[in-house]
Amino acid sequence: MSEEESGKEDQKQEYHASADADPIKQIIVVRDLRKIWKAHPGKMAGQVAHAAAWFACDKAMAGVKLTPDETYWFKNGAAKIVKRGPETVEGLQEIQNQAESIGVVTHLVVDHGKTVFKERTITCLSLGPARVSILDPIVRPFPLMN
Repeated sequence: MSEEESGKEDQKQEYHASADADPIKQIIVVRDLRKIWKAHPGKMAGQVAHAAAWFACDKAMAGVKLTPDETYWFKNGAAKIVKRGPETVEGLQEIQNQAESIGVVTHLVVDHGKTVFKERTITCLSLGPARVSILDPIVRPFPLMN
């Protein structure tokens, strides 16, 4: 192995150790619409899937390269956590504003109102992927979705 290759391998190992110490995850915060989600759990699953996928779609459509953290996240399982958020759209937007103010990528998911919802409805918010140390202060108050 050349000296240059050896140096790159050392950097890679340091990066992996850093990502292990402070994991990279995507957080999906779902509006607390319990009656709707209880009656239509598949609808909630679909909305969460949209939230998870839009991160990559937004990047691709904008022609923006992934950061090293984002690349690492994709290559190492793309960990996600789903949390029950506030009931209101304003509550989700407050979380979004907090996250964006510290540089976290976000995406609000809007259902188009063709099946369960009768009008366009904001259902959830994706945050990241980002380091857990960055996301945790924002989402700590919210329980895991059950």
